[in-house]
Amino acid sequence: MSVKRYLSLLVALSAFEAGHAQIESRAGVTSYDAAYFVEMQPNTALDMVRLVPGFRVQGGDTEVRGFSGTAGNVLIDGRVPTSKEESIEELLQRIPASGVARVELIRSGASDVDMRGFALLANVVRLQNTSVQGRAELEGNVNDNGHFGGVAGLTLTRKTDERALDLAFNFTRETGNDYGYRNRYDANGAPLRLLDYTIPGQFDSLQGSVQYRRPLFGGQFSVGGVAQLATEDEVRNDQIHFPAPELVSSQGEQDQSNIELRMQHEQPFGDANQLQLFAIYRAIDSDESEYEVSNDETELSVDRSESSESILRAAWRHERGSSTYETGVEGAINILDSGGSLFVDGLPEPLPADNVRVEERRAEFFVNGTWRLSDPLSAEAGLRYETSTLEQTGDSNTSRNLSFPKPRALLTWLPAPNHEMRFLVEREVSQLNFNDFVSSANLANDNVTAGNQNLQPDSTWRFAVSWEVRFWERGSLTLTARHDAISDLIDNVPVVIEGETFNAVGNIGDGLRNELDLSFIVPLDRLGLRGFTLQGDVIARDTEATDPVTGARRNISGEESLSGEVELTQDINRLKLRWGVLWEVASEYTIWRIDETFNERRENEFEGFIEYKPSPSWTFRLFGRDVNASTDLVHRTAWTGLREQSPIRFLEQQTEASGAYVGASLQYSFGR
Repeated sequence: MSVKRYLSLLVALSAFEAGHAQIESRAGVTSYDAAYFVEMQPNTALDMVRLVPGFRVQGGDTEVRGFSGTAGNVLIDGRVPTSKEESIEELLQRIPASGVARVELIRSGASDVDMRGFALLANVVRLQNTSVQGRAELEGNVNDNGHFGGVAGLTLTRKTDERALDLAFNFTRETGNDYGYRNRYDANGAPLRLLDYTIPGQFDSLQGSVQYRRPLFGGQFSVGGVAQLATEDEVRNDQIHFPAPELVSSQGEQDQSNIELRMQHEQPFGDANQLQLFAIYRAIDSDESEYEVSNDETELSVDRSESSESILRAAWRHERGSSTYETGVEGAINILDSGGSLFVDGLPEPLPADNVRVEERRAEFFVNGTWRLSDPLSAEAGLRYETSTLEQTGDSNTSRNLSFPKPRALLTWLPAPNHEMRFLVEREVSQLNFNDFVSSANLANDNVTAGNQNLQPDSTWRFAVSWEVRFWERGSLTLTARHDAISDLIDNVPVVIEGETFNAVGNIGDGLRNELDLSFIVPLDRLGLRGFTLQGDVIARDTEATDPVTGARRNISGEESLSGEVELTQDINRLKLRWGVLWEVASEYTIWRIDETFNERRENEFEGFIEYKPSPSWTFRLFGRDVNASTDLVHRTAWTGLREQSPIRFLEQQTEASGAYVGASLQYSFGR
């Protein structure tokens, strides 16, 4: 089939994009009211957002310091969720579908919306109601080793035109029992050590949050907070069969507490101007230990850290006709106090840079503009300029000043009805991970990673082209090609400390990344499969960098060549049933350390569920995860010195499996 004929067919298919329960409410905004989603029987706002044609939820990166880049591409009641402790998926899952009036799909070029660097935004507009609405959930699950876990959650909301109060409480227990074998061989394949292992573990989390919004001085003021306590316990039992029977046991524990306080105010000045003020404070305390006992020795690794983040942000927005302009400044102070210790038979083992305090003072200035050039053409351009001072004290003292511009330009073109092309050019600069300044020991893998005080952030020039087509009322397909040119790529490098060479996270020069991303929602009714929907997102990736040890070209450490998931669901409305299966695509990645390689191949993984809704308020769900009991395979090669320049110390093969687990949940939504 020729390209011209293929394009003609897609245009014809997209002509079926009728206005069933959707309208173009204003330029650049398509509104999907609650009736649009009824046939798909969603339970929460997250279910609804995932069914919007052409849209894929992007939650942002809450590990990024500051606020820019941490917020996702979903709005709630027209406002950006400002929490860095609660993901956008968590927030949307708390909103019952019965409490949603509509979901708006906002495209770049909409004059009254800050797109925050996204080509598409989804806005979940909740119903106005003076009564209390809420959602309660109970879940229990068990894995194939008989370990029980579960969830108990309650969300309460009271919302009017002017005020909103949201309360949420959640307890989660996750259990696991990873198992497999980990065998080591010499360079000729003769066994050095044969062992089986089990890793039973348990993770408990208790979290509460509050958010309150009300009018103030003619604007909207909101305040909120989150508190979380989490504990994790893990026991590792290595049963060695060769060269001599031996049981090596280790126990790991981690206690962590998180607190977040936030405040936001939006103040209009006339019809065309608005001032946005935002403040947040976060604090995280963590204590982690790992204790290992064998016939020969005992080892104890202890890591402790206290971190905090304080952010102030102010932005001024101005609308002029079909154009919008924004400028502002953000300031942040980030502090990490971290220390690590290693004891062998009760005696301290020196680690380089094992006690470090890192303090960052950062400021970012930004300006953005959005223009609707014509009905089919809109543009967005912006510039962020970031400057920061990093001070490191403790075992080593250093201070650095960093600054860099981050320009961005996006052009959106509508070549035909229900077709959209997007062209993006931007420069991204990573943020340094403070933990990379601190040394750490991994007892299970017998390796030490040194802290690197000379680490620099890497920067990326990204070029992307996206083509989106919408068809069959609910169908969409988006194909995106990206090319990343990376400078000062962060990977693993050798560092010499007091005459000894250690592995450390460091910069290795230039790198390349090419990606092809296919995202789709395809309703299959027109193919005779009534109620079926196929949706997914799959990314193929090719990367390249120069290895700092061998000088050869290789992939970037830790980056998968293929990743994604595909889901098939069926809604049987007459029986009030919904079922589905999820396929997580097999993937593979390699990590190159200075003295070893670590390659992991992950098998295909499948999940399934069936839901019964006896009434709009009640949902009973049965589910199974990793139902095929997938097993991942790890190949590890370790050298006595620098990789491929020294004799091989050992070859290691390891299998990793967690086993299938099944569960049931009961959800109740109340209030109208």
